[in-house]
Amino acid sequence: MKRWLELSSKIISCVLNDKGAIIVIYEEIGGGKENIFHPKVRSIWGAIEKAADDSQPPLTDIILNRVPDAQKGLVQMISAQFNEADNANLRFLIRELDQLGLVIEIRQVGKELSEIDLNSIDKVERLESRWLEAKSRQQRRSPDATDLDEVLWKNLSEASIQPVLTGFDWIDDPIEGLGGFWPGKNYWLVAAYKMGKTSVARNILLTAAKAGTPTTFFAAEGTRTRFVLDCQVMLAVELLLNEGHSFENIRLSSKLIMWMSAQKDWTLSSDEYNALNQARAIWRDLSVRVYDSQDGIKDLTAMQAAIKRDKMDRGTKLFFIDYTQILGLNDKTLFERQSRAAMFVQGVANQEQVIMVALSQQNEESIKGYTGHSTGAKGGGDANAAADGAFTLKMDEDEPILKMSLHLGRDAGKASREHVLHLKSGLVIDRWANRETIRF
Repeated sequence: MKRWLELSSKIISCVLNDKGAIIVIYEEIGGGKENIFHPKVRSIWGAIEKAADDSQPPLTDIILNRVPDAQKGLVQMISAQFNEADNANLRFLIRELDQLGLVIEIRQVGKELSEIDLNSIDKVERLESRWLEAKSRQQRRSPDATDLDEVLWKNLSEASIQPVLTGFDWIDDPIEGLGGFWPGKNYWLVAAYKMGKTSVARNILLTAAKAGTPTTFFAAEGTRTRFVLDCQVMLAVELLLNEGHSFENIRLSSKLIMWMSAQKDWTLSSDEYNALNQARAIWRDLSVRVYDSQDGIKDLTAMQAAIKRDKMDRGTKLFFIDYTQILGLNDKTLFERQSRAAMFVQGVANQEQVIMVALSQQNEESIKGYTGHSTGAKGGGDANAAADGAFTLKMDEDEPILKMSLHLGRDAGKASREHVLHLKSGLVIDRWANRETIRF
């Protein structure tokens, strides 16, 4: 069919020329749909998907290195046919191709059925077996024990799987702790309102980003500009502490900066001014992206598209969600929202081999003190079942002390530590503060 080849070529041309095009395709039909493309270009699409799986943008130069020599000319020809109008209408082209592929598949199945005796259960069952066998052959990875052993030890010898260190020594401990946060796993920070969830998340994010890890933060609750200011103030406070300033006397906070801006009364000391300017310079060098609801991140579908895009564009492997109960507002109940969010966080971490850190409100019973084996994530227990590591947080009522507990860990037992916070900024300041002398 001429239209089949035409549609397939147009879509592939868009992907070869626009690194964001494949995200649109995944949003519309997902991955693993190689068979909807015309046989003449099907192997090119296979090379595109493999490049995406390896976190490479599937542009022309990349794909030319992934196809046999006999197909390089076809790749170049399709790439040269790129049309901006087709790219603008890519979603409609994909939907048309998907529908056309379904029609062709139904025709083929109908043809096969017409060639057998439909009254013969044996033959129908044989056809079903053939279908399941063909489907199993589409798997790109071998499940064989020997092959799995080779893949495992190849990965280990190449150190291809690297954890992200959190900056909390007891969490990063490879013997008693989790050894850091690992790709393919999801971690939860669960606490009551204003008990340090976002502060801890910012501390982990800044530790990772300063170590060179690309990170993304989804600020579903607040705004991205406020989040950036919070991070820059934390960096400034850290600089002041390193210069010898006492944490009790450091007044910098996002609230203070915003108040000075509103009053046009910038009464900063020279040390504060210099620290903020240095913090801004440090921040600009970090590989961090921040999204909020104004970026369209209002549901899980939009978030998944952003995760795929950031992973492909920047190699991002650490993502934060603040906070889960806000997402999925089309669901009727809080339980449905939280359940869907928990399954989403677990699924995306595993499928994309990224680290997901989810922030969640704690329910009232858990705030009162009873948690049992649950973190008490408000809305239901799926977060506890899905989590590879779940932490509960609680601020001391009298002192700037945060109690952080590993409540559930797939690779570690329960543990807890107390940390000192600079309350105005949210920076963890254990190494600058003597726990025994703090009395506020």
